[in-house]
Amino acid sequence: MLAIVLIGGGVTAGVVAYQHQSCTVGVYSTDLEITAAGPHSGDYCQMLLGPNSAGVQAYRIDQPDTNATLMCSVTISDGTLVTVRDKGLLRLYGAAVCQKLESG
Repeated sequence: MLAIVLIGGGVTAGVVAYQHQSCTVGVYSTDLEITAAGPHSGDYCQMLLGPNSAGVQAYRIDQPDTNATLMCSVTISDGTLVTVRDKGLLRLYGAAVCQKLESG
């Protein structure tokens, strides 16, 4: 009986940790940061880091800058929560990304 409880507790902890995965990506020459959270966050960040048609060059960020202005938080179709922050003077990049995310 004790072994079942321990195994069940381990599985629950693993599921919770999996759901709280996140990664943050910055875009070169901007003050834009995009954080993805959820079970598919790694795929989302890899998509941002990989080659893309817009020619955007991105890099991984270890710690998001919580002092940046929160522009939006949008849950996309696969359940990933995407949070956009921008420290730029006019916050144009953040506004553009949020507009794209919110339009689907």
